[in-house]
Amino acid sequence: MQLYFLTNFGSKLEQNQRFSNSPGEYLFFLIVVTVFVSTLSLLIAWPRGYPLTGPSVIFAIIYYWSRCEPEAPLSIWGFQVKGYQLPFALVFVTLLMGGDIWRDILGLAAGHLYHFLRDVVPVVYRVNLLKTPKFFTSFVDGRLNPPRPTGRPQAPQQNQPRMFGGGGHRLGGN
Repeated sequence: MQLYFLTNFGSKLEQNQRFSNSPGEYLFFLIVVTVFVSTLSLLIAWPRGYPLTGPSVIFAIIYYWSRCEPEAPLSIWGFQVKGYQLPFALVFVTLLMGGDIWRDILGLAAGHLYHFLRDVVPVVYRVNLLKTPKFFTSFVDGRLNPPRPTGRPQAPQQNQPRMFGGGGHRLGGN
């Protein structure tokens, strides 16, 4: 289930208008949320923290997606919910199945902290605390989207050796 949530909601969040123009901003989001989850894990379960925080990071992705697309219709085991209700429905399902909800709450807190610092604080207080650094976005975007060469493509040189240039032989043949 965790892998499904990661691929489904991670790709939806990556394609969202907040991250669609720059893969570097999405990577920065993942780094910041991972740091938040690790820090909150240490604060809750001092001194060792929780050993596995991957599900919490995935839950933070789900929570932030639910804040980006609050009115998106979803179906969970036949029940219709809106996007903003999804994290709480997942916590309720985990609670009904007898699971540990602390990791979900940890991810919910980290996702909400990111949402608050990135989306609420700049609007209300006019201070941008989580702005992605320019060097980070330019480095990541340059690596993932290299500049295309301009001009006419050059023909390959004729004197370069070819890989696998032999005639070949069929297996079992003469």
